[in-house]
Amino acid sequence: MRSLKKSNTGIRSKTWMAAVILGWLALTVGLYAATAAGRLLEAAGTHETVVQLCKGGIISSISLAAVYCIQTKLLRGTWRDIFANSLRKGIIHFLTGAGLAIGLASFGFIIACWQGWISITQWHVSPQFTGNLAANIIFAFFYEALPEETVLRGFVYGTLKSKLHAALAFLCQLGMFLLVPISVACLQLLSGLETGNLINAEYVILLLCFGTTLQLLRNVTRSLWAPIGFHLAYLEISRFAVLQREQRLFTYHEPIPGTGELFVLFFMTIVVAAIILACLLTVRRFRANKRSRLRLL
Repeated sequence: MRSLKKSNTGIRSKTWMAAVILGWLALTVGLYAATAAGRLLEAAGTHETVVQLCKGGIISSISLAAVYCIQTKLLRGTWRDIFANSLRKGIIHFLTGAGLAIGLASFGFIIACWQGWISITQWHVSPQFTGNLAANIIFAFFYEALPEETVLRGFVYGTLKSKLHAALAFLCQLGMFLLVPISVACLQLLSGLETGNLINAEYVILLLCFGTTLQLLRNVTRSLWAPIGFHLAYLEISRFAVLQREQRLFTYHEPIPGTGELFVLFFMTIVVAAIILACLLTVRRFRANKRSRLRLL
């Protein structure tokens, strides 16, 4: 009887570990397939909007379908176990996450302008800009924010937390988040494709800090939609405000190069957000421990 119990426990252990690995693998394969398909479509002269829609559709279809099957068939769970919120509450949390990123980035620009680190010279608000922004929001939602948050901050972290200590689950999820672009870059090299991102120390630090902030936001709000909103807003702030690409909200001059990226985008939007969220979690746990002690008296 004892050996049968140990056998069943071992099977269950292997099941949840296999589920985590399969979920991560689905996201990795989905991202690689999307980038490979995008390169083929670009080489064929396909319009950029069509390329972006196809890439978003491919990664979302592969990763979300795989995670749904793993969650419902392998783990015998439900889709609600991952998102944990109704649509109405999900929208509120989505706007909360997006508002946090936009608010901190805006405050960062205000501080930088006040200190003379940045001077905004021209605004570029137009119907064309609005259209490009809307199209990129749709692309970023399906290509990056939705699949990454659903798989990593939702499915992977939730499965790990059900079996491991919360801190260990946090670190494991963070490591798996870092491994996704590294693995995709390796697959691209092996298949002869040009790598999309340069994997260096700065990129690794950015991913670790960004992943930490997103997971803290997930823990504070207890909703997957909050990090989805933050993730999406961060991408749009980066592409249409800070990085000064052809399509941008405004043009700014920075006497010290890199102020926008380092201070506004990295420090104010990611690091300050992580500090605020960590403080909120600390206060919540302190109050919970205090209530527990009072009940014991």
